Amino acid sequence: MAADILRRVGWSLIVVGLLDIGFMVYCIMNDVSYSSSLNIFAVIAGIFLLRHSMKTASIVSFFAAFMLAGLGLAAVLFPLLMPIDLLATQFRLNPIGSILTVVVAVVFLAFAYWVYRSLTSQAVMEARRTSGVNAKKPVLAFVVGIALAVGLFGIMAVVTKGPSAENAISKAKALTGPGYKYYVTSMHWSGDSGSATVTAYNSSEIKEVKVKW
Repeated sequence: MAADILRRVGWSLIVVGLLDIGFMVYCIMNDVSYSSSLNIFAVIAGIFLLRHSMKTASIVSFFAAFMLAGLGLAAVLFPLLMPIDLLATQFRLNPIGSILTVVVAVVFLAFAYWVYRSLTSQAVMEARRTSGVNAKKPVLAFVVGIALAVGLFGIMAVVTKGPSAENAISKAKALTGPGYKYYVTSMHWSGDSGSATVTAYNSSEIKEVKVKW
């Protein structure tokens, strides 16, 4: 039973990893921004699971729990930082892309949940115990994931609302002119200088403005 579960999860990770690698290559060739934590790591983990590695099952279940807690909570918290009218404009200008983003996030979290449930099932946990591998559920992974999401949310809340954000917005206004609202997307500091990416938007347009000081 445990062997069947490891085989299903292993092949699933290999397929997902290969698809992610293909998408990464596509993004690189078309100069599209790309960010992922799967690709080759998922393929390698899948191969070890096909070999019935209980240590790999323990590691993968830990990271699945971490992503479930961290990314799941982040998906709820981070949109709260964005103005509702900006979210509405994004959906109006690119409804397919907006829906796709939500679908991909839901599918990814569902996959992480399936991996976690599979690798912490009774059969696999018993096999891990028999192999002398830790057979406790990864509670720490959930704690770390939640703590990281809350910490990043707090940092972003300060970044988007503090004096530096106001300074960045002021500089963005000088570049774009009237008729826009503003939201600080990211900010970087180096001593007394810094830079920021500010989203300027109205009901019919969204654009990114990069400023320095």
